[in-house]
Amino acid sequence: MKNYLNITQLSKILNVSSETLRHYDRIGLFKPDYVDPDTHYRYYSISAIEKIDTILELKNMGMKLSDIQYFIENRTLDLSYELLKQKEKDLSSEYSKIRMQLKTIREKLKNIKKMKNNDYSIEPDAWTVKELGDEKFIVTDSFKPEIQLKEYLLDVTKLKSNLNDRIYIFATNYVYSLIEKNSFSDEKSKSFLRKAALPYDLCKKDDGKYTYFTAPSGLYLCGSGRKLFKYNSDTHYKILQWLKDNEYKICGDVIESDNIDISLTNDLNEVIFDFRVPIKKL
Repeated sequence: MKNYLNITQLSKILNVSSETLRHYDRIGLFKPDYVDPDTHYRYYSISAIEKIDTILELKNMGMKLSDIQYFIENRTLDLSYELLKQKEKDLSSEYSKIRMQLKTIREKLKNIKKMKNNDYSIEPDAWTVKELGDEKFIVTDSFKPEIQLKEYLLDVTKLKSNLNDRIYIFATNYVYSLIEKNSFSDEKSKSFLRKAALPYDLCKKDDGKYTYFTAPSGLYLCGSGRKLFKYNSDTHYKILQWLKDNEYKICGDVIESDNIDISLTNDLNEVIFDFRVPIKKL
C-alpha cells in the first residue's frame, strides 16, 4: 500500500519490536491507520511516524504510558511544559534518593572491606585490658536466654525503629548485645541471658520511651572471637580461663558487638564478634 508501512517496516524504522506496537494498539495509545480485514495486518501512514516517535521519546524519558496517552490526545504548548516540568520534579526527587542510596552502599562496601582486612584479636594472647570511658545504649526491656534466638533477633528489629533516618545496620558493627553478668559464669544456667542494644548516639531524639544502659567507665578485657558467642563456646571458655589465670573477676554485664554477622555470611567460620568484659582484680 502506497504511503503506508506495515508493522514490520515501522518497527525497523523505529528500532522497537512489533510486539511493542501491538501492545500500544491494544491499549489504544497508538492504533494503526488501517487493518486488513482478511489478513489482520496492521498498516500505518507515513504521517503517523511523528506521533509514535513522540510517544517513544516520552517513554524513554520515563513518562508513564497513561500520562503519554493523555498528552497525545490533548497536546498544547502549556501541557507540554507541564508534562516536562512534572517529570523534572519527579526525577530530581529520584536522583536525591539514588544519590543517598549510592552513598550508603559505598559506606557499606568500605566497611566490609575494612572488616575483611582487619586483624581481629581472636586468641587470648592478643586480647588487651583497657581503661574505657562510659558508653550509653538503648536496650530491650528484659534479658532473654540465648536459646530464644528468634525472640532476640525480633528485639533487634524492634530497636531499629529508634535509629535516625538513613542509618542501616546491615554491614555495620552497630548491633550490640548485653550478656547478664551472672549468666556468663553460672554453670547451672548453661545459657547466656541477653539484651539487644544499639548505640544511643545513633538514635532519634529522645522521646522518653527509651530503656537505657550505661556501660560504666573502668577496666575491660577487650578482644574478638569467631563463630557465634554462646555459652560454652570456645571464646566463652577461653575468657573464663583467662580470668582465672590472671586473677580477675567480672564486675558487670558483658558487651558484645557484631562485626561480621549472619546478615553478611552463612559461613559461621567467617562470623567475627568483639567483646568487652568489665573486670576487676580479685
